[in-house]
Amino acid sequence: MGELGIDPQQLQGDRTPEELIQVATQLDRHLLSFIRQIPTQYQETEQQREALIQLVQRWRGSPLRDKTIQSLLEDWQQLEQEPAQSPATKIEPVPLPPRPPQWTPETLHLAAAIIPDSQFTWASATAGGQFLPTDRETVEAVVRLAQLAQLASDRLGHPLHIVGWYHPNPSANQWRDRHAVGDAMLVYADGILSNQLYWALDPWWQGGLGRYLPYPYLLYLDAGQERVRWQRHR
Repeated sequence: MGELGIDPQQLQGDRTPEELIQVATQLDRHLLSFIRQIPTQYQETEQQREALIQLVQRWRGSPLRDKTIQSLLEDWQQLEQEPAQSPATKIEPVPLPPRPPQWTPETLHLAAAIIPDSQFTWASATAGGQFLPTDRETVEAVVRLAQLAQLASDRLGHPLHIVGWYHPNPSANQWRDRHAVGDAMLVYADGILSNQLYWALDPWWQGGLGRYLPYPYLLYLDAGQERVRWQRHR
């Protein structure tokens, strides 16, 4: 119980109903916190599976392991039979760790915003974690582009959705050097043509801007030091 934030001595001796309610409330809160962590930490190992079975067995007061497993199977079958219009299970976001003073390859957290109050996360920059930067230079390049892209999004009044960003080995038809160092992205905005985005950003965007004519909603941005403008026909 100590791991759940409850001192066993709090339940000993004469306790008023108010004190017992307070302890029970605290215990419930810590149990809910524990339950919410299971979907994020469960790796389907035999040890974890056995621990959860034993937990359910104790919770339901079942003396037989097989009976506990059968009850869980019945629960699952009942869930599968629920009508499609039944309320969906609410999924809680994974709690974020404290924000580090400076991002490094060792401190990245996929769900965290790259810059405070930004729409751009490390998940969006790394294709959901498929491509994680391994050096500080790339991390710093991603941060700088996130700052500029957020400024662009704010000026446009529309969120920019990421199609591609950091990729250490992009295909030959992409701007390999920029994507590989983290300071180039492909974006689109809902219902907005890339021509509209291009001409709105052109006067002040100091890096590269590019359009792909076969893809009228796709825009290329980079944070290069040179002001480059281009369009491709294929």
